[in-house]
This record gives sequence, C-alpha cells and structure tokens, in this order.
Amino acid sequence: MTIEKGIRKHLDGEMKERALGFAAYLNASGMVPKQWFNPDFWRIPHDDHYLCGIKLYEGGWVFWFWSGDYSGGLEEECINFVQQHVTACIDCVGDDHCKKGKDTTFFGKKFTRTCIQFPIQIKNPDASTLELIKQLLEYWRTAAPNEYSWHHRD
Repeated sequence: MTIEKGIRKHLDGEMKERALGFAAYLNASGMVPKQWFNPDFWRIPHDDHYLCGIKLYEGGWVFWFWSGDYSGGLEEECINFVQQHVTACIDCVGDDHCKKGKDTTFFGKKFTRTCIQFPIQIKNPDASTLELIKQLLEYWRTAAPNEYSWHHRD
C-alpha cells in the first residue's frame, strides 16, 4: 500500500489534493513514506533515520515530529511554528510504559509536560503550513543522525 492510497481513502477536496501534492514532494525528495504498524500510520525516512510520522484518519491527517534536539538553526518563522505546535502529554497509552510527559525546551522556550514521543503535532496543514513542515523536515535531515529513539531506522 502507498500513502497516496490512504490519502484517497481518508481525505476529500482541497485537503486530499494538498496531501497528494505533499506525497509527490516526499517521493521526489527521496523520502518515500513507509507504512508503520497500521495501514493509516506512516514514517518519513531519510538515509538511516526517520524524520517524522504521519497518521491518516477519516477526514484528516496529522504530522508527528519526534522528541529530539530542537535547538539548531531554523528561520524565526519556523521556530515560532514549532513552538506553536508543542503538544502536552495526554496519557494516550494509559499504562506505566510512558513517563507521562516531560519538561522540554524547543528553540530556547521551555514547555512543561510535553509528549515524550511526539511533542510536535500538526493537524490538517494548509498550504503555507506544509511549506513550514518542509523546512522542519530539512532540519531533521541534518539533526536525525545525532538522535536515537524514533529517529533510528529498524
């Protein structure tokens, strides 16, 4: 299965067209999405690392950027974008395996109880948001080799 098939299944209208355009960008950039543990979950690979995850659901999609070093060089607009999308822990797994959030700094700004796995989440991005996501992907192309955890490919 390809992410395009999932996009066609779950999304409609402009959102579907934007998502298909973004999938084409990923493919052309050598970051062909790889299915994760479920037909609706995808990881974006680059070399020996993953840069982020995408979840498709009925009527929408969400990008998940993993924990890591958010201190490198990005333009101010993208730094503000990241800080606006920091996600608090919601105890999504409800078990003792999760540390239930941690205090983290994103480009010099401190946040409390952020999600320990997916602290940056972007739901249903519009066209200008997708451009910022591209910048963040470029950031992680450089930063991911210095990380482990979710960034490391199996």
